[in-house]
Amino acid sequence: MKRKQLLTLAIWTALGGAGLLALPDARAQPSYTVSSEQLQEAVAQRFPMRYPVGGLLNLDLQAPRLRLLPDVNRLGTEMVVKAAGPALRRSYAGTFDLDFALRYEASDQSIARTSCA
Repeated sequence: MKRKQLLTLAIWTALGGAGLLALPDARAQPSYTVSSEQLQEAVAQRFPMRYPVGGLLNLDLQAPRLRLLPDVNRLGTEMVVKAAGPALRRSYAGTFDLDFALRYEASDQSIARTSCA
């Protein structure tokens, strides 16, 4: 009787182990790939933006051009800004360039900017 129970236990253990090996690695981090075009489209939906500064001037921000910086694991942006208003005698235009990193916060499933340069 014991021999039959041991054989049954061995078979079930082997089947269970094989089943676990067939499952994807539970410790692996989930991943999701987003193309640069998808990022650009998502960002562009929020622009242009206008920021009034104390009734003295307005800053108009155009949609930034995004670029991926995989060598340093960051994102870069270049944005056109126009400034005009009562404090300025004419309209000024310029650009600024910014690169930053993002991180995933698992606790609330959000993405946050971690640093700028």
